[in-house]
Amino acid sequence: MGRILLLGLGIGASALAGTVPAEGILDLILVGAAGVSALLTGVAAMERKRIDSLPLQLAERGVRGVIGGRPVCGFRGWLGRGRVVKSPAIEVSFTGIDGVERQLIATLPTDLLCGPWTFHVPDPGTDGQFIVRVAVQEGSRSWEALGRWDREHLSEGRFASPVSVVGGRLRWNRDGWNQIEEAQR
Repeated sequence: MGRILLLGLGIGASALAGTVPAEGILDLILVGAAGVSALLTGVAAMERKRIDSLPLQLAERGVRGVIGGRPVCGFRGWLGRGRVVKSPAIEVSFTGIDGVERQLIATLPTDLLCGPWTFHVPDPGTDGQFIVRVAVQEGSRSWEALGRWDREHLSEGRFASPVSVVGGRLRWNRDGWNQIEEAQR
């Protein structure tokens, strides 16, 4: 946020400095440019602060599928509309219909994540409930999220990409992180 503010102030100061030798309409244009620059800098700084305050979220639904020939269940999270996450702490427990609770090991593609990220656990193969706890550290702030899913309500398929190509251009679908592409049967 500091770099955005400094850039805006620098542009505004250079526009104001240019008014010293200028006369007439050029004065007006340069002062207007400084005002617009200051306004845009303020808007960018406020938006950055808003995004930084968005919490860690887990998707409303989970998925079932096969990876590398092994059945898995997947869950998705993200921190504040896609902020960077390093080594999230993920705890997944599964309580089957027999009442026995088991801890499952979650796997991630990497330790450094950005945007919506999906983690997988082995599919227990029986009905029951998953309880997922995710914690991340971002600077001096900690974020936590808790989710519960019944295995029988997980969708067969995969999470949709939040990025698509429309008319030859990349398009961000903000709600796409929470959507599922159902498996073809």
